[in-house]
Amino acid sequence: MFAAGDAFCPKCGTPRGIAGATPQPAASVDAAAAQPAKAKKKKTLAIIVAVLALIAIAVGVVAVNAKPKGPDFQGLYDEYCSSP
Repeated sequence: MFAAGDAFCPKCGTPRGIAGATPQPAASVDAAAAQPAKAKKKKTLAIIVAVLALIAIAVGVVAVNAKPKGPDFQGLYDEYCSSP
């Protein structure tokens, strides 16, 4: 079943010297290690999107509530032109 220098069975992946052990292919170990990295990237992206959305909302509120700069022509007209 095993060759002299093999640590694992080439067909099923069973470790040498342990009969009936459940094989664990290397691909599943790599995939398991990659899962936390993907989750971290998604979480980071979500945080960045949320911060950008809050900044956009803040800029919109400031733009809507900003008073126009310059003279108040309506006030000047009312003060000087409407009295007889």
